Amino acid sequence: MLAKVRKRAAVSVVLIGALLAACGTVKQGVTATRSNRNGAATSATGDTNPGGTTPDTGANPTDTNPSGTTPDTGANPTDTNPTNTNSTDTVPGSPPGGTAPEDTTFDTKPTETTITIPAGQKVIDFGSSKTPEAYDGFLVSVFQDIEKFWSEQMTATYGKPFVPLKGGIFAAYKSRQEPIPGCGTARTSYSDVQGNAFYCSQGDFIVYDDDELMPQLVQQLGQSAVGVVLAHEFGHAIQQRNGDFDQPTILKEQQADCFAGAWAAHLSRGESAGLVFGDKEIKAGLIAMIQVRDPVDGDVTDADAHGTGFDRAGAFEDGFTGGTPRCKTFFTEDRQKSL
Repeated sequence: MLAKVRKRAAVSVVLIGALLAACGTVKQGVTATRSNRNGAATSATGDTNPGGTTPDTGANPTDTNPSGTTPDTGANPTDTNPTNTNSTDTVPGSPPGGTAPEDTTFDTKPTETTITIPAGQKVIDFGSSKTPEAYDGFLVSVFQDIEKFWSEQMTATYGKPFVPLKGGIFAAYKSRQEPIPGCGTARTSYSDVQGNAFYCSQGDFIVYDDDELMPQLVQQLGQSAVGVVLAHEFGHAIQQRNGDFDQPTILKEQQADCFAGAWAAHLSRGESAGLVFGDKEIKAGLIAMIQVRDPVDGDVTDADAHGTGFDRAGAFEDGFTGGTPRCKTFFTEDRQKSL
């Protein structure tokens, strides 16, 4: 086991070193720290996310991109799965230090195209007053593909059918008029999700910050990084469906990272009809994950521990090379001892 751990560490060191070298000067990312709720972390400025959610990125970006296609407002799903009041956000892609450093050059940022939002789509509830973003259509395509991916993998890996999110997916922004279901509260306000994205098991929904987090990630790392963030969040919904939502936070985060890696590999193999990940997309996704990490000497037994950059890159690699069957074993292999 020790030899295996040392091998993992060596692979991760090489991987992270190569990524940071490819990206020029990268400032230290957000550090996951203790909060009152599972999976939370403070921002670079010390802010925490209230309202019953548990974000871990704490980013406070300011750049927005108002160009793009006007999104369909979609449906307004309701909260129908009150099996657990916790939420898990653990976004694996918070910008370093909460803002894009002036001296950071991401030469791994992929060349991107704008995807048109399908007419009448009901995948994402954009609301009626959202400023259109060029990446809106990409997000719709990502969620569509993630659902298709899990409709196949859930049966193959866990022997049960995949059940779509009952509560839906929401874009949160300051000017939004339509309510978003609450997660331990009557409703989710923009301040509850600001700078983050999270999955709420109580309402079985995902919500993301469309004013700050998404524009910042796209500007700094490209759309593919956002795709990895959302695949990670969707991984928590899979944990809820498998009865694993009460597992230690660090293991849930590692498994969600693994699930994101498995989905990224699926795109790299050309198995999606509309999305393809090449080397640059994979690197951008990994960089996003490394930027939210615990200190190397952090306590893995901490209720809010997420894992070091080595741990997160290693978990992503496990999923990328071994698929969802490899991720399935995270709660039974005594993985916490190797972190």
